[in-house]
Amino acid sequence: MRAVQLCALQKKLHDVLVGIVMMGSLQIKQHKDSGGWWLIVVLWFFVLLSSVMVIGSSHQTRIKVNQLAELREQQDKLHVVWSQYLLEESAWASYGRIERVAIEQLLMQIPPTQQMVMVKAREE
Repeated sequence: MRAVQLCALQKKLHDVLVGIVMMGSLQIKQHKDSGGWWLIVVLWFFVLLSSVMVIGSSHQTRIKVNQLAELREQQDKLHVVWSQYLLEESAWASYGRIERVAIEQLLMQIPPTQQMVMVKAREE
């Protein structure tokens, strides 16, 4: 967000500089001997200001790119952990494990065929 603001400010500064240069070139043509040194000083000031803003903008961009790289690395690590959790979940929820736990820990049994009752679906 800050880089966008800096870019917008640089654009405004560029427009101001173009206006000053255009105005200054007209004044210098009209008054060559009238001491246009102040215009040169003002232009140098804006050039220096613009260069400082470019440095700040590029610095902010580098910071954001580094943050993005760190976040992508963190995303990759979290993706690996999530994949491991999915594998663990599938291992805990397998039918063979559930049947083994039911027989061993809960002492459940498959009923004999004579005790099984088939329930018919209700027809609507």
